[in-house]
Amino acid sequence: MPKEDLIREIDALRSQVAELQSELRKSENPPISGKSEKPMEAEEIAEEEEFPDFTGLQSQVEELFESLGHDLKKVPAVTAVALFGLGVILGRLVSK
Repeated sequence: MPKEDLIREIDALRSQVAELQSELRKSENPPISGKSEKPMEAEEIAEEEEFPDFTGLQSQVEELFESLGHDLKKVPAVTAVALFGLGVILGRLVSK
């Protein structure tokens, strides 16, 4: 049930974003960038609407997983299982 609610919410947000973008394009006064007072070109608007580039994050995520792997090798198996169990329990309690 919560998954269906999330999907509906995401769809509603997407439609709102699409409506806002169409209103922005239809507006008489195009947005002005803070750098200069000239109206933004169509190419500049398209570039700003794209998702940010996350290529730099990939190396950081890999380093994080590598660090976690090293830390996990240092921790005894029973302790790791106990910590994982506590994490699951806390996760269930927090979600309620």
